[in-house]
Amino acid sequence: MSRASGGELNVRATGSKWRIAAVLVIACAGVASLASAAEYPTKPINLYIGSAPAGSTDVLGRVLAKTLQQALGQPVIVDNRTGAGGGLMATRLQHSPADGYTLGMAISQAYSGNPVIMPAATKYTVGDFTHLASVSKGQCALVTSSEKPYKTLADVVEAAKHGASPVYASQSPLTRVVADFIAKVAGVKFKVITVQGGGEMMQAILGGHADFGFSGGPHVDFVKAGRMRVLASAEGARLATSPDVPTLRELGYDIASCSVFVVSAPPNLPADVRNRLSQGLKSAIESPDMRALIQSLRYPEYYLGPAEVTQVLEAEAATLSRAIARIKE
Repeated sequence: MSRASGGELNVRATGSKWRIAAVLVIACAGVASLASAAEYPTKPINLYIGSAPAGSTDVLGRVLAKTLQQALGQPVIVDNRTGAGGGLMATRLQHSPADGYTLGMAISQAYSGNPVIMPAATKYTVGDFTHLASVSKGQCALVTSSEKPYKTLADVVEAAKHGASPVYASQSPLTRVVADFIAKVAGVKFKVITVQGGGEMMQAILGGHADFGFSGGPHVDFVKAGRMRVLASAEGARLATSPDVPTLRELGYDIASCSVFVVSAPPNLPADVRNRLSQGLKSAIESPDMRALIQSLRYPEYYLGPAEVTQVLEAEAATLSRAIARIKE
């Protein structure tokens, strides 16, 4: 009997030792996890840019990489991933590890426009990412050459109603939606030609090959020089560079597209890493170097944090969904 009791004591003692050891292992793992989170980042960060080199997104992204490196204390490596208006970059970002070492930068339409306009080719939605910050936004507008007779968007619509076929330069499926929506609401038709990017759009208008088109910002200097005019702001508010020109919504067209430059991460980013990145991005975006660049591009300062920039993307996606539904009526 005493031997059995002694055996039970030994078993119990051994079991207790194992339980204590297990608790210590778990506790140590928790401490290690907290230490790891506190140390982030500990290695270089990749920043995918969803546009070709030398464009506005690329220029902003490269200076952001420099200032973010200063804020976080680790190299930020730029990698251009072009195609589908930022869609290819977004797809790669969506499937990257959610560890804070892979970020992406693109205009807002990569997230809000592509899933709505090209649903068959886009396998993600706005909610499939951790959106972290906005860097700035373009000056989106419908523009024409100053040599054309059109002073306002109403002049273009009136010309279409009286037998003319105003030519619209479209540089993407999104800009095509804007033209189709205006035509649907106004009960007119435009002739649409396809161009590659903002540069070709500007050439088409200044060269007389198109009557009007959608610009994300390169028109600003030409407007200032008297060579182009803004017909309407395509954003939710009037443009800082053309405050006297009404928005499309003011003119009765319930559509807006503001081309916000957005920094995002893969989905399910840990909260502590997200907060660290958010702080670093805010510091980087508000740095003197970034502010000087944004001013030189004639873009507005437009920093938004994670919650605010996500709301902007969701609202833009909803607006585009309504516009497409109206076009199909």
